[in-house]
Amino acid sequence: MEITKQQFYEYLEVQQMGAYNMLDPRARELTSLTKKEWIYIIKNYIDLDKGLNKTTLIPYQAKNLKSLFQRKYPNITLNGDKPYIEFHSKYADEFGDMKLSNCLNLFYNYVINSEDAVDVQKCL
Repeated sequence: MEITKQQFYEYLEVQQMGAYNMLDPRARELTSLTKKEWIYIIKNYIDLDKGLNKTTLIPYQAKNLKSLFQRKYPNITLNGDKPYIEFHSKYADEFGDMKLSNCLNLFYNYVINSEDAVDVQKCL
């Protein structure tokens, strides 16, 4: 079976959310993957990760950074795209081989430490 980078990244996005065990059918429902594709990724994860995940943060994922951030940190509301745009322009050259979880953590630290420079609202 052929799994594309986009399909593997869909799987990774759900995994990064941490909301479901990856064997839970509700996890797959958050993607466009078929049940066969989902199971194939689970069974072949290590090989797919080595082959497809060499440069994890590609433009496809970079576009989704903001939504992933909002899912992982629902208590922090970004007002508009300003924090994301500033982060992306500042750190885009460093993405390279950075894993998505590392990029998400870097973005979190950027947002938290740049409250005066970016428009961030903390919801309690």
